[in-house]
Amino acid sequence: MSSTTRTTELMKFFRISALCAVVLIALITILGKGGGDGGTTTSPTTPTSPEGLWNGTTDDGRTIAGLVLDDGTYWFIYSPVGNSTLIAGVVQGDGAGQNGSFTSADARDFNLEGLGVIDGTISGNYVERQSLDGTTTYPSLSDQVIFTSTYDTDYDLTPSLSIIEGTYTGAGYSSGGVELVFVTIFANGTLSGNSAGGCSYTGSVSTRASGNVYDVAVTFEGGVCVNGTATIDGIGYFDAASNIVTTAGLNNTRTDGFLFRGVKPDAQGDQSDLLKKIAETGELSVIVGLKLPPPGFVPEGTLTAAEIAQQRETIAVTREAVLDSLGGFRFTMYASWESLPSVALDVDVTTLKALIDSPYVTTIQEDESQFAD
Repeated sequence: MSSTTRTTELMKFFRISALCAVVLIALITILGKGGGDGGTTTSPTTPTSPEGLWNGTTDDGRTIAGLVLDDGTYWFIYSPVGNSTLIAGVVQGDGAGQNGSFTSADARDFNLEGLGVIDGTISGNYVERQSLDGTTTYPSLSDQVIFTSTYDTDYDLTPSLSIIEGTYTGAGYSSGGVELVFVTIFANGTLSGNSAGGCSYTGSVSTRASGNVYDVAVTFEGGVCVNGTATIDGIGYFDAASNIVTTAGLNNTRTDGFLFRGVKPDAQGDQSDLLKKIAETGELSVIVGLKLPPPGFVPEGTLTAAEIAQQRETIAVTREAVLDSLGGFRFTMYASWESLPSVALDVDVTTLKALIDSPYVTTIQEDESQFAD
């Protein structure tokens, strides 16, 4: 199959694993190198496999970020063609590495561009803690994708629950599509979250013995949740430089899963990238996080019916306060959520600056067409 056909008809690829945040999910962009204080630098033993955090590209113009764990399990996130800021899918499987050769017979590509779940194989070569290159083959599509990647030393940092603890706002991806999601990770390793569509879930996060990676388990609470009441297991990666977490997990049959990439509120400080972009475009679609009074936002799955009603009223009042404070500025509200402390706005540069200075705002993120029309 030609490269053009692959781009327009498949939009698929490879990105050997990793929630670099993504993450994971850094994305942020998740698919770029994080760097910074993700944890304490350790003196790891030299891997005897392609274990590590890898960043790279494919021959069809995608950015990839991936994790290969000490047991050979891998997770790769990849971007759309020519746009490293968005997520187009994730590749997961079990690999075997020996003497510089890496192979996997059970690669599964969870494509978010309309292709669904695609089986594949991987054959490649690695130089420990330096490079991981290879080819992902998709028999059902009669297609291949070539990838190259380099080792990211952020993998050598020590993961810590005290570092990853916090409430994150971001995008949740599943076979049902993408929607706004809030996830809270607590210092004791528990987590809870809910989506704009009303799906709630709980779970756990724990540090792995090898690498700057977290084990993540999430159990959905049924109702509108695409995953029903299933428990999914996967991994997480935290990029301390951007305060972005990326997590990815699959159900036990590897037929569906959940991918999340979100940012902590205290990442609000430096908005230079947004200001630079809006100076070039004149207008920007953003998701604005609302600052609720103490105790702040609490995922609805942990609240009683009365507490949910009270919190939703607080969200509505805070949202109106933000909009009222923008009187005289140019903006359009194109989305809001009764259960989540966020509002989606089209803004110009003066409005963006007012939001950055607002005492009612915790985070401002570019929508990146994930929720905008």
